[in-house]
Amino acid sequence: MVGASTVATKLIRDALAAEPHVATQTLAKRLYAKHPELWVSCERCRSTIRSLRGANGVDNRKHRARHVAERTFEESEACRRWGALLPEPEQSTWQWYTLPERVARWLVLADMHVPYHDREALAAVLAHADGHCDGVLVLGDAVDAYQLSWWLRDPRRRRFAEEVAAWLRILDAIQQVAGTVVWKAGNHEFRLERYLMAKAPELFGMPQFTWQSFCELEKRGIVWVPENCPIEHHQLSIIHGHEWGARFASPVNPARGAFLKAHECVLEAHGHRTSHHVEPTLRQRPISCWSIGCLCSLHPEYRSLGNKWDHGFAYLDAGSEWKVTTHRIIDGKVV
Repeated sequence: MVGASTVATKLIRDALAAEPHVATQTLAKRLYAKHPELWVSCERCRSTIRSLRGANGVDNRKHRARHVAERTFEESEACRRWGALLPEPEQSTWQWYTLPERVARWLVLADMHVPYHDREALAAVLAHADGHCDGVLVLGDAVDAYQLSWWLRDPRRRRFAEEVAAWLRILDAIQQVAGTVVWKAGNHEFRLERYLMAKAPELFGMPQFTWQSFCELEKRGIVWVPENCPIEHHQLSIIHGHEWGARFASPVNPARGAFLKAHECVLEAHGHRTSHHVEPTLRQRPISCWSIGCLCSLHPEYRSLGNKWDHGFAYLDAGSEWKVTTHRIIDGKVV
């Protein structure tokens, strides 16, 4: 039978051969956590590693095994530097996006929740914007993705493919209004990724199973902005609104909530309410925040009464001297 000390020594030798530059303490913690039965304590494991490395004094260095991986002085110094000890972080896709500079005026609309959009309100927006803008910013929740939700679902409702088909027809109409279209994903677009991660992880990450593929965005020339990434336009931050987190409250109205969170100019959707809040800085520089209304039904089954939603949209006059103008839609008319 092979003794525990022999097995422990072999494990350490193999680990040193595979990673000769790893710090002794790091290696000891790693091995002891994986094989606690081989050592009395993590310190005993560390002492054995030091002994095999010839780091326990002059006598130990004279009698160490020749084939044990030995670090040079330069390698030992590198291990003492924090940069050599810390692991590489997971790469993040988070970044700020910018709007195309060629557009002078943007129509900003959001929260259509297709196929639960309000046809009359959406028609009023497109008619009002036709000839008065040269870019459209879809600020999230264009498609409801009802059957991909983790909430209780009615199986009689439209399937996901039917929602996508309806949204493509609306995209055709939007692209008749302006040639440049940017689609910023919201929390309902994220339902697709979350569904794949939970139900079909083997398909997650494949380009065929994305909004870009389903809606042929590259072919249409539509710019896609991921749901977790904000947009910046000079001193204006543009988000869907869910990025604040589920626990974020909007005291008074969504615009004031955005101001309290950001303390800079913000244009957002998500709250389904038109609002504006402005406060000056110490030097009397105004900081303004806006939220825009939705273009979906104002009486959904899960909140048919008691909400403060309204139909609305906004224009963003671009450039360094940018300006935001919000509009409400009442009885199918823009006010």
